[in-house]
Amino acid sequence: MGFNGYLVLGRTQEAVTELFDFPPSAEMNVYEPADYPDGWRVMGLRPYPNENLIGDDQVRHVADITGAPALVCHVFLSDYAIVRGCAPGGEVWSAELNVRLAVEAGVLEEFGVTQDDDGLTAAEWQECVDAVTARWEADRARMLDHALSWAAAAGHEVDPAGVMEVVSGTDTYAEVAVHNLFRSLGVRIPPA
Repeated sequence: MGFNGYLVLGRTQEAVTELFDFPPSAEMNVYEPADYPDGWRVMGLRPYPNENLIGDDQVRHVADITGAPALVCHVFLSDYAIVRGCAPGGEVWSAELNVRLAVEAGVLEEFGVTQDDDGLTAAEWQECVDAVTARWEADRARMLDHALSWAAAAGHEVDPAGVMEVVSGTDTYAEVAVHNLFRSLGVRIPPA
């Protein structure tokens, strides 16, 4: 069982629990923040039970109260991650990391099938994968524009191809992909 929780990137000295308005009943393990140059901080938390506790409004709130771009990455069992980003006063954008697993999850959600389902032919499975992948590809160009704007708002000049390489990659662990995304967006996090 891999990491299941959130990795939050912000330019702040606040604790992660002070940045979000969690319900009083939420139980979670909070990980020590890791501080990086230029005031960046990565904070981790694992809610229990594992719930989706952080929505777009909260991501926008973090960017606005810190006065700096923020990223909130929801990692699912180290398999894939949904990243939400926002610059102060901006709109929330999202990306998925480890897209093969994200596409499989999308097929399950949209069509209610998995590759191992009895009675499903390889051609039928591929049709489902192609439909979900086509939508992901269309979203990817918009995501890249948002990610580059996020980096510019943070004062970073970045290589678009490097950002796209991370988003299109298939790292073994989604939390590794998340840290690679942070680096590709100009946050100076040393390689692990």
